[in-house]
This record gives sequence, C-alpha cells and structure tokens, in this order.
Amino acid sequence: MPARSERPITPRDLMRVMFRHKSKVVLWCGLVTGFSLAALVMLPRKYASEAKLFLRLGRESVTLDPTATTGATVQVQESRENQINSAREMLKSRSLLERVVERIGPETILNGPAGPAPTGFAALAASLNAALSSLSLSAPVSPAEEAIGKLSDSMDVSVARNSSVINLACTAKTPKSAQQIMEAFLDAYREQHLLANRTAGSWDFFNGQTTQLKRQLDTAMERLRDAKNESSLVSVAAEQQAVQSQLTQVEAAALAADASLASAEAAIASLRQSLTDLPRQLTMQQTAGFPNIAGDSMRQEFFKLQMSVRDMEAKLGEEHPLLKAAREQARQSETILNTQPPDRTQTTAGINPSRQSLDLELRHEEALAASLRAKSGALKEQYAELQQRTRTLNEHEVRIRELERQAAIAEVNYRSYAEHSEQARIGEALEANRISNINVVQPPSLVEKPVSPKPVSIVGLGFLAAVCGALGLAFWSEYLDTSLKTAEEIESQLSVPVLASIPCTRSNLIFLNR
Repeated sequence: MPARSERPITPRDLMRVMFRHKSKVVLWCGLVTGFSLAALVMLPRKYASEAKLFLRLGRESVTLDPTATTGATVQVQESRENQINSAREMLKSRSLLERVVERIGPETILNGPAGPAPTGFAALAASLNAALSSLSLSAPVSPAEEAIGKLSDSMDVSVARNSSVINLACTAKTPKSAQQIMEAFLDAYREQHLLANRTAGSWDFFNGQTTQLKRQLDTAMERLRDAKNESSLVSVAAEQQAVQSQLTQVEAAALAADASLASAEAAIASLRQSLTDLPRQLTMQQTAGFPNIAGDSMRQEFFKLQMSVRDMEAKLGEEHPLLKAAREQARQSETILNTQPPDRTQTTAGINPSRQSLDLELRHEEALAASLRAKSGALKEQYAELQQRTRTLNEHEVRIRELERQAAIAEVNYRSYAEHSEQARIGEALEANRISNINVVQPPSLVEKPVSPKPVSIVGLGFLAAVCGALGLAFWSEYLDTSLKTAEEIESQLSVPVLASIPCTRSNLIFLNR
C-alpha cells in the first residue's frame, strides 16, 4: 500500500469523500429511514393512565397504635418526608402488585381487553414477540408472576420535591386497560394503607380486656363499699380528722378539769384548816346584875334540907343511915351553893359568821371538786374511747386504703383500656368505610393518545443513526480504497509534477479498462 501524506482534513475533503461514496451513503440512509418507519408502524402502542394522591395529615400520622401506648406514652416526631417515603415504598411493594393481579387477573395486564385481531405489521410484530418469548433461555413462569413483573415495569411512582402529592403512572396496551389497572392499583393501595396503619385484632383484644377490667373494677368497688358499711365510714380521712379534733378537745378539757380539780382541792384543804382554827360560836351580847334565880332556888332547897336533917337528928339517932344520907346531901348542896355567884350575867351567843361563810365556801368547793372529779373521770373515759376509736380507724384504714388502691388501679386500667378499645374501634370503622388520610386528587385518566412509540424520538434516533452511519461508512470505504485520488497523492507517489487531470467518470473507466 503506498504511503499517504498526512495533512489536515478540510470540509472540502469531507464533501469529496461523501460524494465519492454517495451510493453507499444513500443506501444506508434509505435503510435507516426504512427501519425507522417500520419501527413506527410495527412497534406496539402503549397508553398511559395517570393519577395523583395527596397524603394529608390524618389519624395515621398523629396517633400511635393502641398497642404501642399500653405502657408509658412515647413521643415520636416523624417528619412529613418520612411519611411520604413510607407511602412511596408501599406503592412499590410486591404485595401491592400481587393484590392488583389478584383483583383484575393476569390476562388483563398481559393481553389487555379483548379486541379485533391484529393485522398487517401489528400481526407481524405480535408474531415476532411470541417467537422471541419462546426463544427465551429463562425458566418458564406462571402468568401471575409474569403479570407481576410486567405491572412492576409499567408502574411509575414519583414525588415532587417539597410536596405531599404522589404521582402515579401506568402504561398498558389500551387506554381502557391502563385506566382499569390504575383504578385497581389505587383500590388495592387504599386497603393496604389501612391495614398497614392498624394492628390486626387490636379491637377484639382491647374489647375483651375492657370487659374483664370492668368486672375487676366492679368487684373492687363492691368490696370497698362492704368494708365501709361494716366500719360505718364514709371517708376514713374525714373520720380521722373528726376523731383527732375530738381527741384534742377532750384532752384540753381533761387538762382544764384536772387543773380546776387541783385548785378546788387546794381550796378545800385551806378552808378546812381555817374552819379548824375558828370557834363555832361567838358571844353576841352580855348583861350583868341579873339575880341568880337558880342559886336562890338552890339556897331555899338547901335550907329545907338543913331543917330536915335537924328533924331527923331529933327523931332518929346519930347513927341512922337516913340521917347520914341527908347530911351528905346537905353537904353537897352547900358545896354547889358556895360555887354560885350572888348575882348573874346574861350572855347571848351566836354562830360565828366567818366560820359560816367559810363553811358555805367549803361546801361549794367540795361540790365543785366532786363535779370536777366526775367530769375528769368522764373525760378520761371519753379520751380512752376516742383512742380506741382511733386504733379501730387505723385498722380499718389499712384495709380500706388497700381496697381504694385496688379500685383506683382497676379504674385507671379500665379507663386506659376503654380508651384504647375506642381507638381500635374507630380504626375498625375507618377501615370498614375505607377512610384514611389518602385522598385521590386526580382519578385515573383515560388518555387515547399513545405514549409509546414516540415519533419524534424514533425519527431523531433514525436521523442520528443515518448521519453517523453514513459518515462512518464513507470514511471506512475511503480507508479501504487504495487508489490515488488527488494530485498531491500522485505527485508524492510518482515524484513528477501533475500538469493536468481528467475527472474519473464511468465512461472514462470503461475506456481505460479496454
């Protein structure tokens, strides 16, 4: 192969190369154009159905499942982005695709609704697809599995940035089929969303627990009522406060009574001592110069007795007993008569008024002391009774407080489980009525314009393939052609100057070949 001079390629050289291999270039462009047109005609049409979901703040976003709050409440701050990402992952889940396939059947996804048999290029394309499917080296799968795979490829889920709207798109062979698949997809997702945001069997569990805790609460309240009836108590705290107040009052009264009793006893002792020192009577009045009538009478009797003694001396002897007795009697009378004063003083005596007032005061103090003694005894008995009442209340308090504690715990548990049961019931009702925080802001659309194949894309790709292929084919053909084509190549090869050149036409080539 002769050596070629290396020089920069100019646009004129490109045009010369393209013109020299124009037949190949035209043939290539024609083939590419034919294939592009065939693709536009033979490729199956695909139609899209779009829908939009709005994920708003709802019960699923701001509440916890009842089973998550049976103990301490947990504060969970979940961002809207996490909620939207969770919804998007659920929309892409295989279980959702399986629900859709079960709902509408794999034939609807694989073949679409029944229609007229394809003809022409459409029939040829269907035959080619069937042949390619039969030549597949993978293991055969069931229609349901194939439908799930095709549905997964045909579904598109997207979320715009800083938005709560989820965009859904589904492609199928016909507009009606795409709309039907999208409707089934939305229905299946609503059911799965409701199931995912509640715990299965929670209402039955909490309803049973609520009934059981209600019985426990009723039992605890009945035991507390019976205990209060037995102890005749309404409120232990109020009764204890009343008893404590009575104890304080009785104790203060007892101390006051003891102090008053001690004071009264001291007063009684002092009054008794004073009464002992005072005379019972005092001389109220004394008059002197009154005759002593008793002395005069005794003197007369003494004279009479003396005369009687003399008579007896005269009649009886000196040794007669009667005479001796009379003489002794006369002697005693004389002795008494000698002690009597010749005149007499009249004295008037009376009760001592000081002693009388002290005696009255003593009796008053004795009566007061007796009453205080009785009062102190009664107060001590009351204090002992109140102390016994306090001990009884303390004994009842332990039992009643335990029963109240059990009743309070039972009531708290009952209220908690009743609230959780109501939440679970609300969840069941929302699920039964298919109410959630998912709103369909755009229902599945019915668009009769196909989204595939796209003429602009196919024509653009065909044009790009034609241009690039034509350039590549022309340069490749030029590279394989070893003939001398330009004056510079001839001068370089023969080392002689070129004086003239004859265009290389088909007639010239025929003439030269002869």
